[in-house]
Amino acid sequence: MNDTVRMRAHGIALVLSARTGLPISLTAGSMTQRLETTLCVDVGGREERTPFGGLVYPGTVSCPGGDAGEIIVVGDRAEVQIGAGAAALTLAYTLRAEHPRLRIQVGIAPAAHAELVVRGMVLEFDVQAAGPTVVAAPGNRVRPGLLLHELSLLEVNGPAGTAGSTGFLALSAPEAGGTTVIWPLCRDALGTMSARRSALGCAVRIDTKLAGVATPADPLPYRDLWIDLIEADWSEVRARIPSWYPRLGIDLPHDQPGWTRTATILEVQFGTSHFGPGLHYSPYPGPADVLADLPRIAGLGFDTLQIMPRQPYPSYAVVDHEDITSSYGDAEALAVLVRAAHERGIRVILDVVMHGVLDKEIVQQAADAVRAGPHGAFLAARAGRYRIEEAAELPYPGSVPWSQHILDFETAWSAGSPQRHPLTREHPEWFYRDSAGEITSVYTKAIDIGHPTWQDYFLGALRRMIADLDVDGFRFDAPTYNGFANWSPRTSARASRSAMASLGLFRMLRESLRAEHPELMFYTEPSGVLLRESMDLVYNYDEHAQLEDLMGHHGAALGAEGVSTIGVRHARDLAAWFAERDAVLPRRAVTAHHIDSHDTFWWPRPGSKWRREQVGLPATRALVSIFALSGGPYMTFIGGEVGIEEHLEAIHRLRRRPELRDGALDAVALSCVVDDVYAVLRRLDDRAVAVLVNTRPRDLPDLTLAVDGFEIVERTDLLTGSAVEVRGSGRLVSTPLPGYGTRVLALRASGAADERVLVALR
Repeated sequence: MNDTVRMRAHGIALVLSARTGLPISLTAGSMTQRLETTLCVDVGGREERTPFGGLVYPGTVSCPGGDAGEIIVVGDRAEVQIGAGAAALTLAYTLRAEHPRLRIQVGIAPAAHAELVVRGMVLEFDVQAAGPTVVAAPGNRVRPGLLLHELSLLEVNGPAGTAGSTGFLALSAPEAGGTTVIWPLCRDALGTMSARRSALGCAVRIDTKLAGVATPADPLPYRDLWIDLIEADWSEVRARIPSWYPRLGIDLPHDQPGWTRTATILEVQFGTSHFGPGLHYSPYPGPADVLADLPRIAGLGFDTLQIMPRQPYPSYAVVDHEDITSSYGDAEALAVLVRAAHERGIRVILDVVMHGVLDKEIVQQAADAVRAGPHGAFLAARAGRYRIEEAAELPYPGSVPWSQHILDFETAWSAGSPQRHPLTREHPEWFYRDSAGEITSVYTKAIDIGHPTWQDYFLGALRRMIADLDVDGFRFDAPTYNGFANWSPRTSARASRSAMASLGLFRMLRESLRAEHPELMFYTEPSGVLLRESMDLVYNYDEHAQLEDLMGHHGAALGAEGVSTIGVRHARDLAAWFAERDAVLPRRAVTAHHIDSHDTFWWPRPGSKWRREQVGLPATRALVSIFALSGGPYMTFIGGEVGIEEHLEAIHRLRRRPELRDGALDAVALSCVVDDVYAVLRRLDDRAVAVLVNTRPRDLPDLTLAVDGFEIVERTDLLTGSAVEVRGSGRLVSTPLPGYGTRVLALRASGAADERVLVALR
């Protein structure tokens, strides 16, 4: 009896274990990648709210994949039935001619009963390392070029995650001449992936978060997991990735309004935010205060206002999307502000909350859960005044700021809320439920944004905002915030799909509203690739861990999690990280950069909320230079400009230059030997600008640059307009660069590239 079953098609071969039905190896050409694969399904258990919201399932039974039935191979497709305790699994493997070439799909059904409650499914691959191996996960907290032996643990953001980018992992073995790509790309569950070094090589764990009630007639599907083995090193595979997206059904909008690609956005807040006893922030009490400040805002170079929900109530919660005054401020005053902004050439977008409603019931429940949770005694003893270093010693340190936020806003939220929100009575079908029929929550009662009648209501509310206020677009807040299963009768068969419902909602909204308003901006918070399908731009949350690692290596304490040992170490790593992330995004992808938003401001404790408080004004100017000159829109939260107004105004003025507005980032053609200097080109046809930013305080009187294929055409700093000393000519030049200083120089193409040039990614 054979122990394995082999299928081969389209230049790739897959070997399956005849006993388990799971992959053992993948072969492409002369290269074979060994895989040790396991699969486990969690079933049953009960449902409980965590101290941080959402659901967990104590008492679940883990059912590992066991004996396989006959593996049936027909051409380029194989199918096998696998027993897994109470679950019966159907695995389908398809080999394709196009990359990525191996598609894996799973169906989960009950083995014996009429239905099976599935709480999750985990796939694990132990990938053999064939010599030195480079670990690549663009858009994640890992520096380019990291070797597998340096890896401890890498959390890979999902393709629809808040800090997500592509969601894939690549393991490249240059000596063996190949790269393995593992890519979970599921639209039915908000899964996660992680990788760690193992005895065999690299252990990859895919926690699908798949959940639902499966029946024999309606199995719970997982689609899709993609794997490929390519006979090429990572640099070549990286260049191919953008061509894969259309084959995977991912295509970004072709109708992006030009203004959305280069907007310079000021995020403004009406009202007061609370941060512990006696601590508050109130930059603009109401719309009239922004109206009075419009001349200053325009003078700083902002061309777009992003209006947050009114603070402290309802804050980031839904009152009634049709009630503009309760959500944002007096509707008539807002209309006056929008008209005045338009007269100055400033567009206005609204920050729209989607995840849930507040009432006294849920505020009490959320605050009580925090007080009874792992952070309650710690926060109570310090009355909200704690140090980051102290919080790092607690379990789940990343949730400490969130817990504090609930307590900070508890009184104001409760005071403004009804005892029970009217929408929960008028439309009970619009809310997430547990299996007992109770509404579930994070800190708001969770709205089921996949419900058809809620979607009709939401579309109508957006139309009213446009009609009443003449706004220019929307920033959709936290559309995947309810990242847990919805066990309502309508959704229980595919309970995990509710967390991904915004994907379909946004397609509908874009088609409906763009037909009427072709210049409308669609903008959202998560940066995962699946959210980009219907958005003109997304946040840069995937970049923030790199910022924290960059400055953390300089001694700035920016977060309770500490500095990553596998993340960027210096500015050279950061430039390479930007280039690698951008290289694998779909064509037409646009990322809005920021270093200060209401989120980065809200979560740290008073005294360390602004980047300037964390790293000082000179370093903040350097960070602004990097992120505002990295291409695409740039955003600042009101107050983030304090102390750097002159620099910010100059940066915004410079951003209008064509090479910076429309050019591509190139971290290869310009390099220097000083790790602390961020050195990139922004190229547009035969022109380019060199962006040089010193991320440390020491002056560099003689910074040597290697310039490949370009030459400096004028010795003037485009940022300040002052003359710059540039010594040398041709490929090697040098120039002074002060501590935390920025230089922007104009270049033009000089002919063929010199292959000897020192490049940043090698």
